[in-house]
Amino acid sequence: MILFLADVWLDTKQVLGGFKRLLQGFQESKIAPAVIVLMGDFSSPQLSATEQAVNLQSNFGALGNIIADYKEISEQTEFVIVPGPNDPVSHS
Repeated sequence: MILFLADVWLDTKQVLGGFKRLLQGFQESKIAPAVIVLMGDFSSPQLSATEQAVNLQSNFGALGNIIADYKEISEQTEFVIVPGPNDPVSHS
């Protein structure tokens, strides 16, 4: 199973809570998706570009902590991160 999630606003508690409930449901049912694709934008629209850049690292850290809480899912599922059109990205 491949799961696609769009507009994963990591700065929004409701989004992180919903993602946690999603992983909890998969873990409880003993079904792990092969891939979860998380697509941006990863910051809610009300944040400025500067606020997005400052908060993005800690927000991804919070996402990583949630994933790590679900050992079976984190071991069996590949996570793919796709930036959205308004996400800051490096052009190196």
